[in-house]
Amino acid sequence: MDKDYKNILDKIPAGVFFLKGKQFNYFNDRLLDILGYARDEFQQVDIVDIVHTKDKNWLKEKLSSGLTPDSQFSRELELVRKDNRYLWVLLNLKVLEVEPEALIIGTVNNIQSQKEKLEELKNLIVKDKVTEVYNEEGLVEQLQARFARDQRENKTGAILALELEGLDKFQKEYGKAFLNKILTNFAKNLQGFIRESDLIARTGDKKFIIFLDSFNNSLDAATVADRLNEKFEEPREVEDQKVKIDFKMGVAVFPNDGKDPNKLISNANQSLKSIKKTNKVYLFFNEEINKMRLARQKIVDKIRSALQNDRILPYYQPIISRDGRMHRFEALARLITKSGKMIPAENFIPTAEETGLVEQIDDIMLDKVFRTIKKWKEEGHQVKGSLNISSLEFDNGLYEKINSKLRELELSPESVYLEITEDLLLKSSKSAIKKVEKLRDLGVRFSIDNFGIGSSSLSRLHYLPIDEIKVDKSFVDFKGSVAKSNRSIIKSALEIARAKEVELVIEGVESQSAMETLFQLGCNYIQGYYFKKPLPEQAFSNLIGRYSVDDFKREFWI
Repeated sequence: MDKDYKNILDKIPAGVFFLKGKQFNYFNDRLLDILGYARDEFQQVDIVDIVHTKDKNWLKEKLSSGLTPDSQFSRELELVRKDNRYLWVLLNLKVLEVEPEALIIGTVNNIQSQKEKLEELKNLIVKDKVTEVYNEEGLVEQLQARFARDQRENKTGAILALELEGLDKFQKEYGKAFLNKILTNFAKNLQGFIRESDLIARTGDKKFIIFLDSFNNSLDAATVADRLNEKFEEPREVEDQKVKIDFKMGVAVFPNDGKDPNKLISNANQSLKSIKKTNKVYLFFNEEINKMRLARQKIVDKIRSALQNDRILPYYQPIISRDGRMHRFEALARLITKSGKMIPAENFIPTAEETGLVEQIDDIMLDKVFRTIKKWKEEGHQVKGSLNISSLEFDNGLYEKINSKLRELELSPESVYLEITEDLLLKSSKSAIKKVEKLRDLGVRFSIDNFGIGSSSLSRLHYLPIDEIKVDKSFVDFKGSVAKSNRSIIKSALEIARAKEVELVIEGVESQSAMETLFQLGCNYIQGYYFKKPLPEQAFSNLIGRYSVDDFKREFWI
């Protein structure tokens, strides 16, 4: 390049460059200043590499399709500086030549400060001045984009309209400035509570709105409301003062209660208005959801009562081998109500999982079952037992809990099977596989429970570190037969079990015909009411106390 021409370009306040293809052929010093590079470092940089991910496709398309002399285009976008900070710039490109290779001149103007000022101005319009969360206008703007996306992707969301109570006394005693600090503290705590994809807005003096983005069903919003209420049960310290924040909530669910942000907010506020004169904490706009929530709350109350009063008990069911002997037992959680009624796991464990109470249940089951295995072994019964582990228990120090309990009771790890669902293992990260492998190295065995109803394929079983496959009871119908279509799946599972040298158990066997069909297919282990329903510890102890394990016969169980 001509020296005089280069000197002129270097004096231009914008970054100037020439591209041949996607490579920089020339760039002035101002471009290096903008992006923080030394000249020798920038020689090999590809322009696409320094563009923010969201704009890469736009730039690639412009540089690779239909270039003609004098065509030009520009865009505000973010470039990546050498120090990895993003910088807003105005990028202008003009094509000078297309043959034999595209020659393009470009300019880069730093517009970071303008963008920041625009953002500040926008925040004045859409953000609450006191708490710095969105105001209602800003929330509606955000929701319009979210709702359009959620409708396309068939997602569910919810609005929680909150009104704080009992704050007037603080304003009267300490003034408006102190009240603002309470509101700011509350907003910060809300931000720490919600997910990154959720939204918060202050919509009135003592009113806030939370938008819960993308969840599975309406009762998930109830779970969040319950946890939010628990979070603020204890007083919080604001400038050396203990402040107890109480609030009511109205809940409206997208899209059932409204597909428009203003409509959904209005319905949530209507629910809030309806609940003010009650002793309830929150109310759904949809009455059916309220009924479901109340039914679930009754289950939660029963779980909490059972946890406090030692009424979560293991019931034991035998797994029978082909020759009629007990292969091992499975311990199944049962909830005993105040009146003595027994509730099976399928009627309360899903709710316990939703509310986080399942970890306490798992801890109780681990302790009780391990102690029972220890006791029966001391009585001379060479038993092995299994119990189900939830995803919450699995993710929270499972190895330490198991190892500690085995050491405390001096119990052989080979006596224990842990049953986990296929989805827990298949959807978890590599760290989940490592947790299983670590416990298996200890001697504990793992079983994939309810196989066939999750998202796995038979082929993926080959790669899982397991000792047993338990085929779900849905493959044996309520009449006790095994459909032909299910037989092929069972045969395939048997082939994989043999190839992996692991055991295979069929659950839900309730008739002689099902038992005979499964044995004919080659199954060695079956479980179900045909042999014995789950029994409390003493009743099961009486059974195994009458015979040694090797003396069990099928006729004894039936």
